[in-house]
Amino acid sequence: MLKRLSLCSFILLAFSAQTQDFADSYSGDLVVNESTSLPLQLNLDEQAATLDSPAQGAFGIPVEEVDITNTKLTFRSSVIQASFDGKRQENGCYQGQFKQGMSLALTLCPVDESQQKTPTQELAELPVDAAVVEFTDGQWNVERLTFNVDDNKQYEIGSVTKTMVAWLLAKALQDGVVSEQTPLKEYWPDANPHVGDIKLVDLATHHSGLPRLPKNLAPKNMEDPYVDYGLAKLTEAVKSSSVSLPAQYEYSNFGYGLLAETLAKAYDEPFDSLIQEKLFNPLGMSETYIALEPIDNPQLIAGTRIDGEQVPHWHFDALAGAGAVISTVDDMATYLKALMQPDNDLLPLVNTLFEDRKSLGNKSAQALAWIKEQRGDTMLVWHNGQTAGFSSFIGFTEDGKRGIVILSSRARSVTEIGKKLLTNNP
Repeated sequence: MLKRLSLCSFILLAFSAQTQDFADSYSGDLVVNESTSLPLQLNLDEQAATLDSPAQGAFGIPVEEVDITNTKLTFRSSVIQASFDGKRQENGCYQGQFKQGMSLALTLCPVDESQQKTPTQELAELPVDAAVVEFTDGQWNVERLTFNVDDNKQYEIGSVTKTMVAWLLAKALQDGVVSEQTPLKEYWPDANPHVGDIKLVDLATHHSGLPRLPKNLAPKNMEDPYVDYGLAKLTEAVKSSSVSLPAQYEYSNFGYGLLAETLAKAYDEPFDSLIQEKLFNPLGMSETYIALEPIDNPQLIAGTRIDGEQVPHWHFDALAGAGAVISTVDDMATYLKALMQPDNDLLPLVNTLFEDRKSLGNKSAQALAWIKEQRGDTMLVWHNGQTAGFSSFIGFTEDGKRGIVILSSRARSVTEIGKKLLTNNP
C-alpha cells in the first residue's frame, strides 16, 4: 500500500491539460481485495498536484507529470513510486489501474465542490491553534482559529525550526562572521574532504549532497529518536559520511543539525543560547525554546498520532537545528510579522534570507530554508514541520500582506490547509 512518508519534500509538477474545465479534485477507492479498499483523492490546480490518503494520514503527497484530457487521466508520484493510468467514462470518472509494486483497480470521480470542506472546516476537525496575520493600511490584524485545544499552549514545531537556523545563517552573513563561500572545513578540520568542501549556504538549501539522516543515527529509544545523538556522533558523521555529487536537492535533517552546530562554533556559543540571543530575545518570543531534555512544562500540549493516540515528546542534542523548537501561536505570529514587514534594521537580514538560491521550476525557488512557490497569481513563501505527535505550517504571501501559522497536536499534515488559507480561501 501507499508508503508512509515525511511530507517535507518538495517535488515539481509537469502538468498538461486540454482546454477544458476539469474538477479541482478527483476521489475514489483503491480496491485492495474483496473486503478492503483505500480512499484516495487527487487534488489539482494550475501549479501543483497532490495526492491524499486520509486513512493513512498522508496528505499533500507530491504528484508529477499529470495529463488530464477528455479521454484519459495519467499521473506519477516518484515519492511513493506510484502511477495511475485511467480512461474517461461517460459519467466523467476515470477508470484505470494504480500501480505501486502491484497493479490495483482505481476509479477516480470528480469531487462535488459543494461537498468539499473549506480550510477552516478542515482545521476544525483537528486539535489546532492557528492565526491569520494580515497587514493592511499600516495596521496588523490577527485572527485566531483555535479548535479542540486551549489557546496559546506550546507545540513542537518540527522542521519549521530550520527557518530559524536559516535566520541565524543570514544574521552571520550580515555580521560578517561567515561568508557565502565559507565551507564546513573551516569549523570541522577533520571532516571527510567532500564534506569539508560543502558551503554553509548549500546546507541551508538542501543542496549539500548529504543524506537525509546520518548513517550513525541509531536511536536507543525510537519514541525519542534524536535525544542521544550528541556532538561526538555528529563529529564522527562529519568524518565518515559520503556526499552525493554533483549535489542535487535532498531534504536533510543531518544537514540542518550540522549547520546549527557550525554556526554555534562560528559564534563560539551553544546553539540553544545563540538562537535565544539572536532571535527569540530580540523579537520578544518569550514562550519559545529549544527542547534539549525533558522538563516539567504544563504549557506544552500532549502530541498525538494520526489516530489520536498520545505519543512522547521529542528532545534533541546535536541535531537540534533539524526540529527542536517549542513555541506558541502568539510567538510564531510575532516571528511572522518580522518576516512579512521587517523594519529597517532587519531588512538586510530578511532580504538575504529570502533571496532565490536554487530554481525549483514552475516559477518556484528555494531560499535559505524557505520554499517560494507560485500558486496561481500569488507567490507563497512557506515551510512546514512534523514530529511524531505534531504538525505545523508557517507561510505568507511575498508581498507581506497575509500570513498563516498553524500548530497542531496531531501528526497530520496541515500544509495544504495553510496554503489554501494563504490564498484567501477560508
